[in-house]
Amino acid sequence: MAATSPDFPEKENPSKEPVSWHKTTFYALQNRDYRIMWIGSFISNIGTWSQKVAEPWLVFSLSGSAFLLGLNGFAAEVPLLALLLLGGVLADRFDRKKLLMLSQTVQMLGALTIMILALADQINVWMIIGVSFIVGCAQSVSTPTYLSILPSLVSREYLTNAIALNSTQFNLSRLIGPVIGGALLVGAGAAWCFGINALSYAALIIILTMIRVPRVEQQAEKPAVWHSIREGIREISSKKELVTLLIIICSVSFFGGPLLNFLPVLAKEVLRVGAQGFSTALACFGGGAVIGALAIAGFGQVMDKHRIVQAAAT
Repeated sequence: MAATSPDFPEKENPSKEPVSWHKTTFYALQNRDYRIMWIGSFISNIGTWSQKVAEPWLVFSLSGSAFLLGLNGFAAEVPLLALLLLGGVLADRFDRKKLLMLSQTVQMLGALTIMILALADQINVWMIIGVSFIVGCAQSVSTPTYLSILPSLVSREYLTNAIALNSTQFNLSRLIGPVIGGALLVGAGAAWCFGINALSYAALIIILTMIRVPRVEQQAEKPAVWHSIREGIREISSKKELVTLLIIICSVSFFGGPLLNFLPVLAKEVLRVGAQGFSTALACFGGGAVIGALAIAGFGQVMDKHRIVQAAAT
């Protein structure tokens, strides 16, 4: 059960005056811990999307191979597919705040490693692919841990708003990060995009020390890890709505993911717009996503959520 935060004002509006759009849209940010975590995640995601400009561009520039570019994307994403359920089990068993800080530290060290190797001119494609795999493993822990912390920071009533605002900061970082990454890539080199990402992880780790995360109630006897994973799969498969939602998400990721992954090839070999054009294209994807996320944050409380998902999938 999600914890109700004392930082939220009362829902009632005794004066019956209409509540303004900006107050309902940004309501969850009135919660101290949610607001701090939102800011930290926003900073970190800006760094991540700055690196997402440099990393594929660097791989393609070093190798000239679309296959190796795809392999790097595969190395980063396959741990999420294979280990995400395990990450969720770990989030249920250990201190979520410490687990999130640990996973962020691993990702920070990964970005720092690539920056140092690139500055020393000792980098090669296989090093990048190896680090991508390690970072992907860390993300398979950080993603479910972060998402499990989120509901504990806000009341259930405003969870939709909190999730939409979280999506907004993620997509806003998709708009800002590539702009910063493109400028750094053209002006200073790919290494500094990794450096910015490492700094953004460090900022998030520091910010995480400031939030109060409710502790998970531990069971007296913990079931085996694989038993917990099987139970999770059984729970999901028993709910038609969750299965449908997962199919939609997987379909969008399967068919849409390669487009983003191979944008460097399109920008460099077909359109010939260079790194700046590539980063601008990435930023445009983020801009459209921001508009959609803000719409859900503002109207998600009153709109039919099934229709929202159907419209977005279309």
